Amino acid sequence: MPVYNGEQFLCAAVDSILGQTFQDFEFIIVDDGSTDNTPVILEQYSNRDRRVIWQRKPKNEGLVAALNSGLDHARGEYIARMDVDDISLPERLETQVRYLESNKEIGVVGSSAQVIDRWGRPLFVVKFPETHSLIFWSLHFRCPIIHPTVMARRDFYLKAGGYSHEWPHAEDYDLWARMVYQSVFHNLGEVLLQLRKHDANITQTEASAALHSSLGISRGLIESLLGKSLSLETIRALHNVDEPRSLGNAPQVLIQIHERFLKQYRINAETKVFLRKDVSDRLTRMAIRHFRDPRSLAVLIQAFRYHPIAPVIILGRSVSHKIKSMLKR
Repeated sequence: MPVYNGEQFLCAAVDSILGQTFQDFEFIIVDDGSTDNTPVILEQYSNRDRRVIWQRKPKNEGLVAALNSGLDHARGEYIARMDVDDISLPERLETQVRYLESNKEIGVVGSSAQVIDRWGRPLFVVKFPETHSLIFWSLHFRCPIIHPTVMARRDFYLKAGGYSHEWPHAEDYDLWARMVYQSVFHNLGEVLLQLRKHDANITQTEASAALHSSLGISRGLIESLLGKSLSLETIRALHNVDEPRSLGNAPQVLIQIHERFLKQYRINAETKVFLRKDVSDRLTRMAIRHFRDPRSLAVLIQAFRYHPIAPVIILGRSVSHKIKSMLKR
């Protein structure tokens, strides 16, 4: 667990790990040059519990350096991630260790998460695809693994060479994208972590840089799959980023991604249904986002061909949202 000036939530995070039902672990905490009371708090914990291994960096070097420093000192067969503003539920480590012990082919296992606010009040649950094939598909468009829920085999990190500085504020997405061809991923459906969202989150404070990195990682995966170069404009349209306002060739590229994915990888019938629905969802959102484009109606018709129900649900939600916005005015 890396920490930089995290005194506000530090105790809750540390206590949630020390209170795990699975007790045989080392808790490596990398203090990345904190200037608040973080060092004092960590010193107290390390004096009370020998499992707390505290590293103190003289100056702030950034998240990637802190993560890699923790990996360099880790000795366990499995390595779990944790963030200083989150809370691991008591059975988290036990559940993930048991799963990895029973599924030797899996290299990385994440889970669902309960999103909480600054004060710990529950907001909503985040769930991502569970199976490797669906995670692999989703990686082409977003990061479908919640980083602080992850437990991975030590060999996974060794093969990857750790985290990279290439894509700032998307180091986890980059790691999964590099390793998806070499390891098997899985997300547990159960909630094992409370994920705290607040104004000081890196994802909030560095949103622009994170988006740039995410688009770059997505672009690399899609270009590798299709075997051709794509413009950033196409990638932005695939991600439904506000600009540009033109659809460009994004709908055709999405269909090509789907067709190539089906040809290149063995997909079962259930997964094929999910993929068709996902393509339909994405086409529908493109058509809505770029409704001024004269081709948006044709794209919407394509969406209905892929899945007749998904566009109806999305369109219904869109209309409902607009009506509520008008009523508020």
